[in-house]
Amino acid sequence: MEVETLTDDGKTILIGLLDKALIIEYDFILNYPRMIDKLVNYDKINDKMLINNLERLGSESMKHFNYGIALIEKLGGEPKWQIETIERLEEVEDLLIKQLEKEKEAISIYRTAILAVRKNKQNTKVKEFFNMLIHANDNLPIQITISELIERLNIELAEENNHVKLVEDSIEILQIYSKKEAIHAKQAF
Repeated sequence: MEVETLTDDGKTILIGLLDKALIIEYDFILNYPRMIDKLVNYDKINDKMLINNLERLGSESMKHFNYGIALIEKLGGEPKWQIETIERLEEVEDLLIKQLEKEKEAISIYRTAILAVRKNKQNTKVKEFFNMLIHANDNLPIQITISELIERLNIELAEENNHVKLVEDSIEILQIYSKKEAIHAKQAF
């Protein structure tokens, strides 16, 4: 009996794609609380849906980030990423517009990753597969089945699609507040 696993070339490709996703999408992952703070305390926008969207983005992005790191390590790679600190008074709408592009790029990366996994599969005898699992504690890459990889990557892809919607909704909410502010400013004159 055999199990479908990823080839060494497939592992290298997937590690590269996951590293790219970490670098692109999560450079200001820790800044969602700062964005919320600016909205609430500086801009005086305390919209529950907007705050909830940003909290959800931060929380789910942290889970994706941790999963990406864990998968890279399971595949035998060393995760690479950078954290960008935003300026305290940077416009949240501008940050979200940048994040929207990153979310869309992440979708593209996960689609490419799924294709790479499908193209770089090999059959491994069950005995060899379990042997690799047993020796995983010897700092060897853990063997993962193709079905497990594709299932997880599809989950990531679906969640990234949800993130695009959350970011778009958040931008739309901020634009509504900007229009209201502009109307109030005109009325004040």
